[in-house]
Amino acid sequence: MIVPLPIRHRPASICICLILGQVLFPPPALADEPWTDVRLDPVFARFLRAQDALLVKYLHDHSCSELLDNLAIKTDANGLDVTLFPRKKLAFHSRYKTRAGKPRFVLVYDPIMHSWPGTQPETIVITDSGYRLLEWKAVGGSPMFQSAELRYDKAGNPVLALTRTHRHPFTDPTRGNYRFLLADDQIRRVPEVEWIYASQEVRDRYERIRQAIEIRKRHGTKEALRWHDAVTSSAGAKSRSAVPRILRNMPTNSDERCLGISVVAEALLGGKRLDRDGLDAPEDLARRIYDGLTNGRKLRYHGRVSIDGRRVPIDSREALEKLSTLVAKLYKRDYHALSKTEQGRQRLVAGQTSFIRTSAELDRILRDDPDKTDVFLASGKRWFPDGTVKDTYHVILIRKEPGGEKSVYDPNDPGSPIASRAEDTDNGLMIEWTCRYKDTGVVTRQRYRIVHKDDFFRLTLGKRRRDG
Repeated sequence: MIVPLPIRHRPASICICLILGQVLFPPPALADEPWTDVRLDPVFARFLRAQDALLVKYLHDHSCSELLDNLAIKTDANGLDVTLFPRKKLAFHSRYKTRAGKPRFVLVYDPIMHSWPGTQPETIVITDSGYRLLEWKAVGGSPMFQSAELRYDKAGNPVLALTRTHRHPFTDPTRGNYRFLLADDQIRRVPEVEWIYASQEVRDRYERIRQAIEIRKRHGTKEALRWHDAVTSSAGAKSRSAVPRILRNMPTNSDERCLGISVVAEALLGGKRLDRDGLDAPEDLARRIYDGLTNGRKLRYHGRVSIDGRRVPIDSREALEKLSTLVAKLYKRDYHALSKTEQGRQRLVAGQTSFIRTSAELDRILRDDPDKTDVFLASGKRWFPDGTVKDTYHVILIRKEPGGEKSVYDPNDPGSPIASRAEDTDNGLMIEWTCRYKDTGVVTRQRYRIVHKDDFFRLTLGKRRRDG
């Protein structure tokens, strides 16, 4: 059993631990080549805490009160951190050499608390190899810090790149690299932002938006809209040609059919078409699609469905409209039945909160799916252009495209892939994208936690899935 030291001995024990930390986890030796950045990693947790303590002790001993206040750090008479409230945390630590060959440390401190519209700025600190302070600067705050890396420019000068995320990605991507030149022991901002794009298609889309804004400034709104429609129609035709016809013809969401629309599209993509001209009754096919959510059977279907006495192609907009409406009705029937009992409500809550925890888990689901496309139930918030924020529940498709990027197929804006951003957070995986909202002409931003359909239906309807 470990017995805690008496209070009067703890400061001395902390100093001993710090010294041992330097012996057991010494800073990596400087090589002749520029040092590669050291990312924050659990293996280095004790090492980073030791480096943080060394800098705090130096700042205390040399009365660097302005920087201590910026980091929200309080120290005792011995220079030990006794902060009671959240202070800035050491988020990045790296060693490098100046062009003159002098060893340096760069540290990035980030506020623990993140909230919109902004938060405290990050703090960049440069020290020598003995952690003697050379320069510091508070930068950013909104957009928010995500990560950092150390680079070198063509002249061999060290450059710190901070990756930050944005709140309103309407004219720019959600993430960008903000660079700071560390030459001559100074911290100077590089004016241009390196925007991070999910794909070339996303880059092209943002470039079109910027050009349309510029044309509007010079020639007015009508000319900008005319130009944008002409450009996007040709670009859209090219991108849609690579999208399966079933996804291109997904109907627009109405009457809470988002689950039916998504489930029908995924079942047909992952199923086996038996022939081109055979016929299915839509009611029977919809029932088999819905039952497949719980029995795990692979869907087998014909190339046409019978609607009002006509033989309609299975992947047509009309057929998908009919099937999605029927599947949505079957789900609503079961949902209302479950919501009438306490046990049923508990099962619904269990299903709705079985969130995917990490992006690696999402990658595994899509990798194991034969058509790299699956259905996810989503809960979160939707932001409207007028500032309105609504709590929403939704159902979407996520597809791993041939190029490796993950796209959303949203029933509110169907027919083409929508670039998305996945972020691992303390509350689980968050998915964010921007798209049109139904037929309103309004563009909204969504940020959701997601549940895989297999987990949801297993927990709510209590049936095991199987293949076959």
